[in-house]
Amino acid sequence: MKTVTADVIVIGAGIAGAAAAWELSGHMNTLLLEQEEQPGYHATGRSAALFSELYGDPLNRALIRSANRFFQQTPEGFADSPILQKAGALFCYSPDEMSLAEQLFAEACKVSKVELWSERQIMSRVPLLKKGLLGKAIWEPGAAAIDVHSLLHGFLKGFRQKGGSLFTDSRVQQITACEAGFVIKTGKGQFQAPRIINAAGAWADQVAVMAGANSLKMVPKRRTVIVVDPPENIDVSDWPFLEVVGKELYFKPDAGQLFVSPEDASPDIPCDAQPEELDVAVAADHIMKYLNLDVRKINNKWAGLRTFAADEVPVVGEDPDIPGFFWLAGLGGYGIQTAQPLAGIMASLVMERPLPVYLEQAYPDLLSSISPRRFHNP
Repeated sequence: MKTVTADVIVIGAGIAGAAAAWELSGHMNTLLLEQEEQPGYHATGRSAALFSELYGDPLNRALIRSANRFFQQTPEGFADSPILQKAGALFCYSPDEMSLAEQLFAEACKVSKVELWSERQIMSRVPLLKKGLLGKAIWEPGAAAIDVHSLLHGFLKGFRQKGGSLFTDSRVQQITACEAGFVIKTGKGQFQAPRIINAAGAWADQVAVMAGANSLKMVPKRRTVIVVDPPENIDVSDWPFLEVVGKELYFKPDAGQLFVSPEDASPDIPCDAQPEELDVAVAADHIMKYLNLDVRKINNKWAGLRTFAADEVPVVGEDPDIPGFFWLAGLGGYGIQTAQPLAGIMASLVMERPLPVYLEQAYPDLLSSISPRRFHNP
């Protein structure tokens, strides 16, 4: 069997792997392996894809703010149209959570452009909302939908233009250490490189164990989406993204329909995730609770896996026990937003270069916070 060699092999052509391959190619001979017949089949292709600086914990919010630099100034030719499509977002709180909304608003004001809205203002943008269920909302006018297809294929196009090679339908079957690094056996051939980037998403632990690393006990969690029609003659195209915080519901307009999630996070196994009927029913029930809407038909439904480390912080860096084996995993529900800055960090580590200043200043102790070393005893 012929062995294809490279300087670095990235495993997984979802958004994280594609971004890493894009960052590394042009500097190193880079190969990208994908187990499916097309890149982005799993989590990447099933994301709600909201860009919001208010989403997540402080570390992920810092990474998202760093990503905005890239989204606003993508390289020439990266995509045919802007990656971000501004629509705004409303993060809503029930009447008994008014003080919490005000507290979070005060914190958000320090880093983002936001406004505190009353129920009247919320209903002016989403007039189908039932009165009395929402108290206040944090309005983020800069929040935007992300064109995931353009983003993923921008990374892949640039990767190829810089000399990288993508191999699809190449599920990793075995990883063997050798004098030159690692030999990776797949159903489509054999590959060798001194460095591996593990961007395998829900399969990241499986890949790590094959390479001789310890499992980090990552947990894939299922997230369900349904698509329903709005009432007849109601135009929802200018509605913002709306989340009822803590109440298991978000929705947004999607091609004249409503894209709805019950924000489920059910532990699962690495797989081609499918929606559970109970989660579909919960989604329909929750949207009818908050909107004057009678859901009689589900136009579409799907589920995707969002994979988390135990502390729900990304895992990025070289494995402490396996030199040359790098993790780029555990991006959870933030992967579409944070893939580019995390891939930039990964590229700096692999090439043994200092971080770009904007990333170095993004968050205190950033590298140690995301390193896989945090899961190992000293």
